[in-house]
Amino acid sequence: MYSHAAWSNDPRINTPISTAVGEQNFQQTTTDGNGGAIIVWQDSRAGTWLSYGIYAQRVDANGNVLWTQDGVAIHTGEYQHYGPQIVSDGAGGAIIAWHDKRNNGDLGDLYVQRIDATGAPQWSAGGVRINLRIGAAQDVQWVSDGSG
Repeated sequence: MYSHAAWSNDPRINTPISTAVGEQNFQQTTTDGNGGAIIVWQDSRAGTWLSYGIYAQRVDANGNVLWTQDGVAIHTGEYQHYGPQIVSDGAGGAIIAWHDKRNNGDLGDLYVQRIDATGAPQWSAGGVRINLRIGAAQDVQWVSDGSG
């Protein structure tokens, strides 16, 4: 599935979210609370299917990219990190969840990370592991609790 912005074709406004090598898939979007959006995706820029990373980018109400070119790394490294989900934290940032195989081989675990309005991680480096029984983290959906 591909996502496309509905903004103007004016190149001063219609800026790419990421032009990094590899594939950027499984995009999810949430509001930033200020008329813009925060986008998260699974990214293969590391060059191997075993090294998917999770990246995010924020755009303002005019479609201008606000964070590092090609997005900020939410989590990268060896093993697959995939299937990101995102919800607003109600304070200009977001909470991002993803499947992660770094500890649990084929089934993987669920990790979460909160980022602030600048894209800086607010929780433990590498995210917080959600301790679910093995295999229970499939097809998870997130909603905001309204309290961050």
